[in-house]
Amino acid sequence: MPVDSRTAPRRSAKYSRGPKSKKKRGFFRRFWWFFVLVPVVGFLAVAGALFFVYINLDIPDAPPPIESSHLRDRNGKLITTFHSEVDRTVIPLESMPPALRNAVIAAEDKDFYEHGGISPIAIARAAIADIMNRSIEQGGSTITQQYVKNVYTGGERTFRRKIEEAMLAVKLERELSKDEILEKYLNTIYFGQGAYGVEAAARTYWDEPARDLTLIQSATLAGVIAAPSRFDPVDHRIEAKIRRNYVLDRMAEDGYIDPETAARLKERKVTVSRRSFADYPGAYFAEVVRRNLVNDPNYGSEAVLGGGLNIKSTLDLEVQQAAEDIVYRQHLNAKGDPQAALVAIDPKNGDIIAMVGGDDFTESQFNLATQAERQAGSAFKTFTLAAAMQQGYSLSSTWNGPSSIVIRDPECADPSGAPWEVGNADPSEAGTFTLEAAAAHSVNTVFAQLVTEVGPENVAKTAKAMGIHSKFDKPVPCSITLGSQGVTPLDMTAAYATLAAGGDYHAPLAIESIKGPGGVRKFKSAAQEGKGIQPNDAKLVSWALKDVVTEGTGVAAAIPGVAIAGKTGTAQDYKDAWFCGYTSELSTCVWMGYAKRPKPMYNVEGVPTVYGGTIPAEIWQDFMLDYMRIRKLDPDDFEDFPRPDFSRNQKGYTPPAPEPTTPPAEEPSPKPKPDEEPGEEPTDGPSPPEPTP
Repeated sequence: MPVDSRTAPRRSAKYSRGPKSKKKRGFFRRFWWFFVLVPVVGFLAVAGALFFVYINLDIPDAPPPIESSHLRDRNGKLITTFHSEVDRTVIPLESMPPALRNAVIAAEDKDFYEHGGISPIAIARAAIADIMNRSIEQGGSTITQQYVKNVYTGGERTFRRKIEEAMLAVKLERELSKDEILEKYLNTIYFGQGAYGVEAAARTYWDEPARDLTLIQSATLAGVIAAPSRFDPVDHRIEAKIRRNYVLDRMAEDGYIDPETAARLKERKVTVSRRSFADYPGAYFAEVVRRNLVNDPNYGSEAVLGGGLNIKSTLDLEVQQAAEDIVYRQHLNAKGDPQAALVAIDPKNGDIIAMVGGDDFTESQFNLATQAERQAGSAFKTFTLAAAMQQGYSLSSTWNGPSSIVIRDPECADPSGAPWEVGNADPSEAGTFTLEAAAAHSVNTVFAQLVTEVGPENVAKTAKAMGIHSKFDKPVPCSITLGSQGVTPLDMTAAYATLAAGGDYHAPLAIESIKGPGGVRKFKSAAQEGKGIQPNDAKLVSWALKDVVTEGTGVAAAIPGVAIAGKTGTAQDYKDAWFCGYTSELSTCVWMGYAKRPKPMYNVEGVPTVYGGTIPAEIWQDFMLDYMRIRKLDPDDFEDFPRPDFSRNQKGYTPPAPEPTTPPAEEPSPKPKPDEEPGEEPTDGPSPPEPTP
């Protein structure tokens, strides 16, 4: 009869196991301690090893962070920063608003002020995720661990690196306070767009310092940390908003803000208001400074772009902004207008106060103020006049100035041997001129004769001594007196500043001082100085050039009550137009022309024909008026130009013939008194008349 397995009695376990089972059970009973001891010993060994490593682990010296260099104006205002791929500015924790600190803690490490460098709960959570995915997927890192990774261990995602990171984090917490760690973290973390640290990020995204960040801006930045390439508020605004709102929710949960505030802020759009390098006033000037320092063997690109230099320049940012507005917003703001350059220099020391090198740095980095060598026209006659003063010519010497003249001096002939033909800008202008009047009215035919007298080589030598560094043609042509050689606005301004300084030349100076990180002074620049021309010669030239502004070709630059000397210049076919002028306070040159392809300037901003006495002189006047407003100067603050000694320069002066007179009837000479001796009247010849101020 078959047995029903469901009702059949079961054998007891005691009888169901054979001899093998009994042996196995006895083994475990006798050696249970082994299975307990091995894990314990292993754990203790690992713990001991880790402890040994920990106590012998030294926190390495943190390498100096790559830090952006800052270019500031003469008053300490930030112009821009210089950096390569890493844009960073280290600031103290006190300069970071509480809202920003709270947002970062809420988003990245809510228990930052409670844990000892690592968070066991976060590590366990991350470990489970890593085991399930069979790879390092989550870090579970605290803020301290993130800082250690960024500075010491790098981004390698291995278990060994994570262990080292955790031990360094614990050790770091024993050496630094929480606030010190948070400060270092917020100065090193990456925020996208090349910005490292909160200061660079604030300026990158909102063009303002970190201390001025609002709550919503702080939440946006805190959201970027998790994945800068994904939550960048410039290129990924939707993702940035989602992440920002997550941060706001975390801040509300942790009690940093109330839920109503979080709900209200979450409705707002993500906005940025950043400016590029070229949007800053003085972009062309800044590029001059950057290039000069990068090419300087004492600095180089590594120091300039990552050495955290604090560069104090000579530029006045407010004056610079006014100059750019005057040139490209008030005078040349129509499509198709020519370009212009403006340079202003303090004649007392060579400081560059303003530099307008173009209208759009993003479109063209070619600096019209420092790189464009253009014909100066009659503005170069100043150097011929200065050379004549050096050779003793009198401002009262008279010259025949016909409407046109042929100079047959072989030195002035063209390559084919043809004589030099020169005409006045206004054919109706002709007659006899004093040298002073010829300068005031820019009479070409007089200066064509004068350059043959003083020699074109001497004109070039004088120009170079005063500040012109262009390479002139060899042999120097006689046409140099009419500005046929190319010069830059920077050099012209420096050369005219030599006159304003009474003959002393100061090389144009863009940098006042440089300090390294921590305020250690690294560099103090000094302008090159030298004697351009003798003081009395400079006074004579300035005396003549005052007439240019009061009654000559530059009257459009005149400012009532202000002593101004200057010279207009117009190149052939009106392709270049200049006005260079100076006062006791400032030397400024304005150049105007088409940058890409020089061409005549007709019908520009309502002016039929542009020459130096039109738009360039008007720009000069408007700039000078704004300079006076910014510096709070009135006409009484400007010194008049010193009176020269006219008696030293007699060359070319012909005293007028004395008018015939009827001699008076002779009278007996009085007898000398006992205490007097007979004397003689002075026999010196007549002195030349002093030119009219």
